[in-house]
Amino acid sequence: MYKIIDEKLGLASCRLSDLTIQQVNCILNQFEDNAPIDTLTLFYDKRADIVVLNSDNKDFDIYLGLAEAFLKADRKKAQEFVDKIPFECGETLEVLRDAKRARKIKEELRINGHQGIVGCNGTYLRDVFNEIIRKSVGFSHTMILMSQAYTYGVIQGKREERARRKGGATHA
Repeated sequence: MYKIIDEKLGLASCRLSDLTIQQVNCILNQFEDNAPIDTLTLFYDKRADIVVLNSDNKDFDIYLGLAEAFLKADRKKAQEFVDKIPFECGETLEVLRDAKRARKIKEELRINGHQGIVGCNGTYLRDVFNEIIRKSVGFSHTMILMSQAYTYGVIQGKREERARRKGGATHA
């Protein structure tokens, strides 16, 4: 279905006629009202984790160069693109930025998946987690709990670093 352009960058192309009705509808839902599908420059297929350029677009080569440069760019260079690229390319850059963000999140979750489980019953950390949960009663928003647990993790990381510098042990 997609013609791979650069596997490492997760970049491919396809013709509009190669898209399924479901894909077209999904893409159109992301477009501004009444925008014709033939103005599509590229889209991000999150399921396949690939940026797909419209090979039917008359400016395909320009958008290909832009996508390659943006996807290779570090955070600072990517922001320079955003600041310098003409307004007409704004939606294209937004799609590319969303793709980079989704990939970064995917990588963070992959790394996190290799870490051990903490906070088991009978541990000090479990007591801290339980206290965070107890104090959050009445708040139904999971993000508050996650934020507090994350902040506690940052605090513990700083404590561990200080203890490492002093040559001491940590407590957790």
